[in-house]
Amino acid sequence: MATDTLAGRVAIVTGASRGLGRAIAEALAAEGAAVAVAARTAEAEDSRLPGSLHEVVDGIRAAGGAAIGVRCDVADPADVARLVETCRRELGPADVLVNNAALTVPDRSRSAPTPDRPVNPRNRLSILHFPMAAYRRAFEVNLFGAYELSQLVLRDMVELGRGNVVNISSDAAQVPAEGPYLNAEGTPLHAYGNSKAALQHLTRTVAYEMAAHGIAVNAVMPSLPVETPGTVFVAGGSELGETLPMERFVAAVLRLCAVAPSELTGGVLYSEDVLDPDRRRRGWLGERYL
Repeated sequence: MATDTLAGRVAIVTGASRGLGRAIAEALAAEGAAVAVAARTAEAEDSRLPGSLHEVVDGIRAAGGAAIGVRCDVADPADVARLVETCRRELGPADVLVNNAALTVPDRSRSAPTPDRPVNPRNRLSILHFPMAAYRRAFEVNLFGAYELSQLVLRDMVELGRGNVVNISSDAAQVPAEGPYLNAEGTPLHAYGNSKAALQHLTRTVAYEMAAHGIAVNAVMPSLPVETPGTVFVAGGSELGETLPMERFVAAVLRLCAVAPSELTGGVLYSEDVLDPDRRRRGWLGERYL
């Protein structure tokens, strides 16, 4: 049942067929927002990655919330335009946008080499071997999609004189910390981390421009890994170590969905820093890589 904290608001959440996106969409609906649930997955296709748009929308409606499902690949400009127009037509102009859709590369470092993959799988993410097409695709989803969707939605927000944009980022954007690097091991997530770092800068530049229009734009990163089907799949089944309860991360996102720009905009924060602003610059997970 809705608590009406965000009553009257209209939200778009991308990558919302499972995991964090699904939890965020459900929480927004529970707080009274009408939610356009967007994702590439209309029907479940992989047992390792359960969830679909229809399941999420049906669940929200069953709980008394308002939601529509829109299949959308954020890397496709036509899909993005259709998402915004469908939301506007069926729910009204969005004044909350959560850019959650993201693409990373599963870690297959534990799998054995095969004749058609001569490169040592431990090095497949290295800049020496990682394909440019895959690198470009990561930016299309993680950065360009967020930019294009924000551009379209912000036009409505400017007319409304209010709005909140929340970009879901990652600690990968902070890793590694500034060098020099002595006895460095492993390979950073170039495509994912680079695109998320760009998303963080986009957050600041858009926030700077939109503050005068009553629009808050912030980015949030999980303070620790959140166990979702996607993170388990990407980790190749390996242990995630200490994790953050999903409800803690969702609570941080909800707070940013309602914050006024006079209180916070242009922030790139860990989720626990959002929930405990007195410790905002603690660093959290990034401290492990200093």
